[in-house]
Amino acid sequence: PFYVEVARGAEEEARARAAAAVSTQAAAETQRRAEAEARARAEAEARAKSRTDAQAQAAACIENVRALVKSGTLRFETAKADITPASFSTLNKIAEAANRCPGAAIVIEGHTDATGRAALNLALSDRRAESVALALTEYFDIPPENMVVQGYGETELLIDTLENEPRNRRVEVRVITPLMRTATRCCAGPWW
Repeated sequence: PFYVEVARGAEEEARARAAAAVSTQAAAETQRRAEAEARARAEAEARAKSRTDAQAQAAACIENVRALVKSGTLRFETAKADITPASFSTLNKIAEAANRCPGAAIVIEGHTDATGRAALNLALSDRRAESVALALTEYFDIPPENMVVQGYGETELLIDTLENEPRNRRVEVRVITPLMRTATRCCAGPWW
């Protein structure tokens, strides 16, 4: 009887120790999970903040490019696609802005006046846009994949006249990065 009671007491004590050990392990596991969840939340918040910071920086960069691009237009002589010396400073500003935002996508739009045949003017406007893109690539190291060239011929006259108007013979540069992002979000995936 005495041995039985001692044995029972030892059993109960062992059970209590085992229960305490299980409880301690469960508490430790709960603590580890809580810490892991807290780390995961902190990492997710840091990633989200980093994305937000990067988006804000990209938006500011694009606005800077837009401001510099608006500062001037590249002008051309009649029936020519050569960049005039008077346009070099504008070309330099465009290049500086594009280099500050290496991911910016820009479209280079060529235009002509309304003298001559429409088909020839369209081809000339393409050559004007291409000459600017080529200069940006060769002299300023702007990646060609960041540029799109488009000629409009005489379809978008600044001064609505059939006369030889120098202000209509131009190349304009526009930032299209936000449009590209919208198109990517909207239309990613297969077209079918």
